[in-house]
Amino acid sequence: MATLQDVLLKEGQMGPLHKRMDADKDLYLLKEYILRDANGHKVDDVIHVTLNRPALFAAHVISSLMAASQQIQVKGQDLKDEDTSPVEEFLKAVFRSADNLLLLRDEPMLIPFTDEQNCIRGRSAARVTVRMVNGQLVPEILPLDTRYFTYEVGVDGILWGAYRTWRNIADIKSEYPEAKATGTITRFFGGIANMFTGRIPAQDMLEVVDLWDRHTNQVYVGGSLVREATENKYGEPPFVVKRVPLGSMLKDRDNLGHEGESIFFLMRTIMPEFNRLASIFQTANINRVKGATQWHTKLGTQASLPESGGKMGTETAAEIGGGYSKVPQDDMGQTGRLMHSWLSEDLQSGSLSQADLGNANFPMPGVAIIALAEASGEVFLPRLETKGVLFRLISEMVIRQTLALGLPSVDLGTKGHEQRYEVAPLENSYNIDFLYTVKNPQLDVALLGVAESSERFFDRRTTLETVLRVPNPSEIEARRRSDDAELFSPGLRAYRDAKALFAQGKRIEATIMADEMGLTLEELLEGETAPKPGGDRPQPIRNTPVPGTKAFSNKQSSDLRGEPGPSVGEE
Repeated sequence: MATLQDVLLKEGQMGPLHKRMDADKDLYLLKEYILRDANGHKVDDVIHVTLNRPALFAAHVISSLMAASQQIQVKGQDLKDEDTSPVEEFLKAVFRSADNLLLLRDEPMLIPFTDEQNCIRGRSAARVTVRMVNGQLVPEILPLDTRYFTYEVGVDGILWGAYRTWRNIADIKSEYPEAKATGTITRFFGGIANMFTGRIPAQDMLEVVDLWDRHTNQVYVGGSLVREATENKYGEPPFVVKRVPLGSMLKDRDNLGHEGESIFFLMRTIMPEFNRLASIFQTANINRVKGATQWHTKLGTQASLPESGGKMGTETAAEIGGGYSKVPQDDMGQTGRLMHSWLSEDLQSGSLSQADLGNANFPMPGVAIIALAEASGEVFLPRLETKGVLFRLISEMVIRQTLALGLPSVDLGTKGHEQRYEVAPLENSYNIDFLYTVKNPQLDVALLGVAESSERFFDRRTTLETVLRVPNPSEIEARRRSDDAELFSPGLRAYRDAKALFAQGKRIEATIMADEMGLTLEELLEGETAPKPGGDRPQPIRNTPVPGTKAFSNKQSSDLRGEPGPSVGEE
């Protein structure tokens, strides 16, 4: 059975990763930059500048990921849509219910929290616990801040997981009545577990560690065990976790801090230098406005300074050849400008360019827009893939826990909108995928322009797959053929319109259209077709003259004269 000591030891091993995460948090939250000398001492009389580029970069990436449209796709061998659709609808209801529960607790919803975690922490995780409350299925999916989630993995999955949070006394008493308002605080220093006891004021926050292994669940508050080990009815630690597939995958002993990188990993060392340069430049600018001055007089150092001190708008008498002058300051000149250009180039290479951020002050052709989109996609796609895998793991765990309840059906949904879902479709063999599409109007217009040009050289399917890169070309082709069929068949168009009117509850309009087609409304809804002219006998094939032939010209002349023309083949 895992204990708090195991958690502390594991946290010590994760020290390099936690150090990196803390540095990324400082960039993300724009921690004030302090200019220091080569010995690490704060430099006095300096304007310390903190640029907002990391927060701007993070806000753009996170917002773009949140704007991606999500599609749940369930597929299985020999499974039809009527087999997979119930699973998809069940999962949609699960995530809606989970988000509603988070909102009630004033917690962020799953997708925004997960996107921020993947961008800033480089990984995401969740705790999944499904239970029945008053006859209704309650899927509790708690997104975890991976900076405070510790876990151990075996050959067949997670052995144990622990989530550390800080909560006020009222929250703790509400969920754990057995917890006391004071307790033992446990801290970890330099990879060594040191425990000491301190009395904690009741108004302060206390640490809560929720520890699960494959058999038990324990809760520690302030370092003290407040809930004895209870049975883990799920048979596995109810946690899922996924790292972003960026960073180092080497197996060195010190590699942990480089795995699952954040969006800052290519600019982490650049931003402090950029802030340093900005601080130096701004300090130089202030010195130009109000720098050190000298008072020149024949008395030299024995002279008294005027009371005005050379302030703006004052008049001060001075000896001929004397008066105030500024102390000379070195101009950084070419070296400063060169360093600025180097840092700017590296910063844009490691994040997003001004064009990516929408700040380009010139129009770009379609090809340039496509190239920029592909380059910026290198930032987004690994995070979207990680989110998709995490949500798949969550879905699979929810389904396992639901099936373990042994119920034929479950009620799921918010109050007043509950719906019953049959459990049988969940028992089939299938794969679950979460697909994401980031919409970019500029990119869409550019791709459509290229696609229009490509149709002169390629077939429609090739254009869909290689130019537009749609995820479902077969489905789009089928819908396109269905739309084209209406252009060639007015009867098909009328038939579909009549059924659509009936589906909207417009029975009278649908009946009128059915009557014009020579059918009753019931016959139309049952799929019957209008009788052919002349009964059901096979009708003779009437050849139509081909434009450009002599027969076509003769028929046109006959029609104009009102005379019967020759049959096809007659001269």
